[in-house]
Amino acid sequence: MALLLASYGAAVQAPSTRAEEPTIHLRRITAYTSSSGETDSRPLIAACGPIRSGTIAVSRDLFYSHGRRRCGDKATITTARGERIKGVIWDTMAVRWRKAADIFVRSRSTALKFGVQRGAIEIRSARNGQN
Repeated sequence: MALLLASYGAAVQAPSTRAEEPTIHLRRITAYTSSSGETDSRPLIAACGPIRSGTIAVSRDLFYSHGRRRCGDKATITTARGERIKGVIWDTMAVRWRKAADIFVRSRSTALKFGVQRGAIEIRSARNGQN
């Protein structure tokens, strides 16, 4: 699995014991593609602009923070399986989701293999120079 996600733009690393950044527990972590069945009417356009490799979509409760959108903020997702996936927050999820993240992948089979997981996310603001 780690190699599949890495080949589609998300960096996957071994788990780390560092706890430098605040961690938000996620109820749901999934993977998605740009197919019309998984997105709105413009599947190649994310909330922050054209879809790109390493895109992470987060639920709106996480996307809008302190009166601003989190476009470009770096994120590290740690799944309950111990996978660490690094990417950039570049999209938002449907209104119905809370405490959730969606990782962009290129193929439907990769998304299905990823399944539905739980875990945590660490977000580093692109505006505060914390990258």
